Amino acid sequence: TANRKERRRTQSINSAFAELRECIPNVPADTKLSKIKTLRLATSYIAYLMDLLAKDDQNGEAEAFKAEIKKTDVKEEKRKKELNEILKKHSEQQR
Repeated sequence: TANRKERRRTQSINSAFAELRECIPNVPADTKLSKIKTLRLATSYIAYLMDLLAKDDQNGEAEAFKAEIKKTDVKEEKRKKELNEILKKHSEQQR
């Protein structure tokens, strides 16, 4: 039915937002971000990563990404390290 399809669609969107929230570093796990805040932090983090890659190409050093929420979580630090490794491999492959 239409209700079931809409429910599945909503669950899928909510699941995608939950995954996106997990990719943003320095946000405490117990913090509930709105969808708009999640999108804004994600775009800010992407811009930070792009700057980091640009500075890396110039052998410069970049400051660490700082979300508006300051608390750091061990799980998020691990995810950040994994992301940096992926970006490093990607950068090496493009050379």
